[in-house]
Amino acid sequence: MNPPPMEIIIHDIPQEGLFIKASAAHDGWLRAVMQRVLSKAFTPSDTAELTLECHKVNEEIDLSGELKYSANQTCDRCLAPFGTQDVVEIRIHLSPLHSTQPMTNQDEGLDVGEIVTEDEEFSYYEGDRIDIGEILEEQLTLAQPMKNLCQEDCLGLCPTCGKNLSEGPCACAPTALGSPFSALKALAPKKRK
Repeated sequence: MNPPPMEIIIHDIPQEGLFIKASAAHDGWLRAVMQRVLSKAFTPSDTAELTLECHKVNEEIDLSGELKYSANQTCDRCLAPFGTQDVVEIRIHLSPLHSTQPMTNQDEGLDVGEIVTEDEEFSYYEGDRIDIGEILEEQLTLAQPMKNLCQEDCLGLCPTCGKNLSEGPCACAPTALGSPFSALKALAPKKRK
């Protein structure tokens, strides 16, 4: 059974703001978010702590805080397991979706209602609630590295014997790598003299 989502009802946000603290150990919705994004890398022994401030000015919402977490990743080069700790900064400004009707700024010829794709800290909400889990899932996904490496200079595995080269050299004879374009020489037309 899935835990209920973590939603903020917009009209319930007090003038001084709303402060949220959550941990994966006590809050099922946060554990569910971590497992959806990190999958098997987020184990029962891993931790996740969220602190979030929510402020409202008219219908505009500002969210700021951080998510600190640990995970057990697998190196993409040598396949060795390694533990990692990370912090994801959360800074988002939300506007109601209904207020995005195009309004043209005559002086500059700009369509003010257009979504600016370069502004990653800006988004829209619809209705009277904000799903914090959905926002957190997006931010956590965007913060993930392209490759998980146990160390920046990881040498990976030997393509012949499979030994982890970061632990030392293997006994395999070095293979001379030819140019990847050498096969194209056979296809090239012969030059006439």
